[in-house]
Amino acid sequence: MILGSCIEPEVLEELGKLGEFAAVVTDPPYASGAAHSAGRKAPPTSKYKQTETRRQYLDFLGDAMDQRSWTRWSAGWLEGLRRLSRTEAYVMVFSDWRQLPSVSDALQWSNWTWRGVSVWDKTEGSRAPNKSYFRHQAEFIVWGSNGRLSPSFEPGRRTVPGVFRASIDSRKVHLCQKPVAVMSWLLSILPERDGWIVDPFAGSGSTLLAAEAAGISCAGVELHEEIALQALERLEGEGFRVEAT
Repeated sequence: MILGSCIEPEVLEELGKLGEFAAVVTDPPYASGAAHSAGRKAPPTSKYKQTETRRQYLDFLGDAMDQRSWTRWSAGWLEGLRRLSRTEAYVMVFSDWRQLPSVSDALQWSNWTWRGVSVWDKTEGSRAPNKSYFRHQAEFIVWGSNGRLSPSFEPGRRTVPGVFRASIDSRKVHLCQKPVAVMSWLLSILPERDGWIVDPFAGSGSTLLAAEAAGISCAGVELHEEIALQALERLEGEGFRVEAT
């Protein structure tokens, strides 16, 4: 676990010491959660937390940008990490429905090859913003590769379902925590176990937990010290050894 920003040269230099990455898998701040600018600039806990939820969560930076700034920022960190990734490396970036077009733009601007969109079905337990709306029970994973991808019939390659159904963990410690089962589903597409993957917005550490369970080496980057400490506590509570820098 590296404390810092994934666009800082020092952090990229530290990541580069691990060798070329086999995948970039992450859930960045969405800078979304509202239809208008004033709503998007509200703290994450007021945008994403259900009113009946009693648990208190930490706010995080990077969630108040307008769409143009957010897309440019996303292209920046995606390009930096692509340069540290091997040919045929995967990239998988979570998004809500509002930022879905922006993620696909940013991914292509940063010279990844856009391959598709997968869906996490959060089930009917997800919140309904308005009784006249379709329920917002899906989050999206925009994915692609660093250049070509070998066909699925080659050794080690596989085809994985594009939709995964799993409810949100009611015991989560991070406001936007992804279930480990969802991260395990995403990592199951990886053909090898000999390379590192990176989560540049490590948050609660779900990607690191899923990687450890699959025997994959994973580096996490987290900007917020308190959130990083929460993730380390969670990982160590699961019995995993973590090196923090």
